Amino acid sequence: MIGQKVTSVGRGGKKEKKNGGVVGAAASASSSPTVSQNQYTGPSCTGCGIMIGKDVRALQCDRCCKQDSWKCIDCLDITGEVYDTLIECKELKWFCKGCSEEVSKIRGDREDRVLGILERVMEKLTDMEMRLANKVDVKEIEELEMKFKGLECNVNERVDKLEERIAANEVKLAQKEGVTSLRNDDDRDEQKEIELRQNNMIIYRVDEIDSEAAEDRKAGDALFVHEMCNDVLKVSMGTGDIEKMFRLGRREEGKVRPLLVRFSNVDKKASVMANVKELRTAPDRYKKISLAHDLTPRQREIVKDVRQKAIAEMSNEDTAAGNFRIIVVGQRTNKPRAIRVPLRE
Repeated sequence: MIGQKVTSVGRGGKKEKKNGGVVGAAASASSSPTVSQNQYTGPSCTGCGIMIGKDVRALQCDRCCKQDSWKCIDCLDITGEVYDTLIECKELKWFCKGCSEEVSKIRGDREDRVLGILERVMEKLTDMEMRLANKVDVKEIEELEMKFKGLECNVNERVDKLEERIAANEVKLAQKEGVTSLRNDDDRDEQKEIELRQNNMIIYRVDEIDSEAAEDRKAGDALFVHEMCNDVLKVSMGTGDIEKMFRLGRREEGKVRPLLVRFSNVDKKASVMANVKELRTAPDRYKKISLAHDLTPRQREIVKDVRQKAIAEMSNEDTAAGNFRIIVVGQRTNKPRAIRVPLRE
């Protein structure tokens, strides 16, 4: 459960427990008199509007984790002791009104499916009973009863498995929709880093202009990128489509540094990456270059491990070794995979 521990010392050195946003807001205002209600940019309680400072007991929605999903304990109608106990229990989750309704809707849809299946099964069983009532062969009826019992057991097993699949699919659905809370600070930082890099593209083996003036080298890189996009990749590139570009690493003689390009929006970058195949038939100055996504250190490490495992597997196959090269696709997903591409003769 997402919340914050609040402990303050009152007069006489005794600890005072604050049971809501009103006390916390007053304490926050007195400790920071220069910050007015209009100037405050942090979160506030969705119930009473109190600013959520460090001295206010409040809960944030575990599902959407939005800034506007805080609620103080006064509006939640719980005591400070209950609040302190709740935030110590990591297994408990608190959802805001909107997320609670969505979760209830998802679960209700799944239950409706199970009930629908059970209704169809019961209809079939009722039909079988009606047919049995018209039979006079006792032996045949006994055989049908045995089949019915077997069918009943089979249905129960299938229902149990179906419920397990529904529970597993709910977890997968939550992960795909991004509503599963990130478990620790490392995962939160990784997600932020991925979002910061999503508009970036890295170009390898682009020759630098031999000049001591940094502005000359930047102008040469900008000209190369615009000509490559417009003339080779057939992607129209205007002045405002590129936010910035710079070389990675320290400038050294005989070393060609990678060139990082940041586009103003992710759609423009996607158009460029989608047409990278055009480089195969481009003039010689473009054939040696390659384009790649700007991955985080964690993503690069995962891609490296996938490539090394694929190379090791291929080296154990006499017919495959030396005839293929390994490329890793889905590098920005949680499960990148290696594929073999035949070498050109």
